Amino acid sequence: SEFSGETGHRYLDSDLRSTFNIYGIIQLTLNRLPVLLLLFYIIKNTVYTRKIEVSFYSKVYTKYTFILIYLSFLFYGQNAFLSSRFWDASLFPLTIVIADFWENRPRSKFFKFCMILLIVASFYNFSHAMYSLVK
Repeated sequence: SEFSGETGHRYLDSDLRSTFNIYGIIQLTLNRLPVLLLLFYIIKNTVYTRKIEVSFYSKVYTKYTFILIYLSFLFYGQNAFLSSRFWDASLFPLTIVIADFWENRPRSKFFKFCMILLIVASFYNFSHAMYSLVK
């Protein structure tokens, strides 16, 4: 029916609509900045300068994460549904790479700072969800 089509269209565009106010921009920055910084740190230290020796699988997962984030940003302005799905898909291989770095490599201050930013972003999302339930 006409109502279900309109509801589906609103669902597909919901991620894009939330970034138009200041709270949406803050939430988007808090969610994406630590991930981008961690990816930058990993690529810089493993690919360009080769300061840190990593396994073949970590390199593959890092490249896979980079490609998915790149595709997410390609779709960002055109299709919010695909953009958010590619972004979410990029977090799975990044989690494996971060776990490898966390367990087997010395942790730098920058890496710890990015992990703290991830915790703050998660806490912000959780508190915002609780606030929305109570409101």
